[in-house]
Amino acid sequence: MDRNNYSGNTNFSFQVERFKDKETNKLYSEYDLPNIDDDDFEFERIFITLQVYGYSYYDSGKYGPYEDSYSSEGDTEIEKIIDNNGNDWLNKITKSERNSILDSIEDLAKEEYFDCSF
Repeated sequence: MDRNNYSGNTNFSFQVERFKDKETNKLYSEYDLPNIDDDDFEFERIFITLQVYGYSYYDSGKYGPYEDSYSSEGDTEIEKIIDNNGNDWLNKITKSERNSILDSIEDLAKEEYFDCSF
């Protein structure tokens, strides 16, 4: 078995930090908080647990005669992210959170693939 190739689906819990406006209940990430100098703005720091579903694969390709060759390819995708109420969070996460989730999907898909392959 080629230990470079893998394919798998995974799901896991992921926690995000948000700041909840006490007046409007609107949630803010640390990057989009209103001006903290605003005396009217009071917030509560909360943590939200999300369920993440995704897949990842990698095929290292094959090299040799043209008719038998193909390039390496791979992809890691987030299929869905939902909170405990079933609300979609796919477009509510920050870039940093997205990158961390994609790394986790790739790592977990590899682990699950190789654990099941032996």
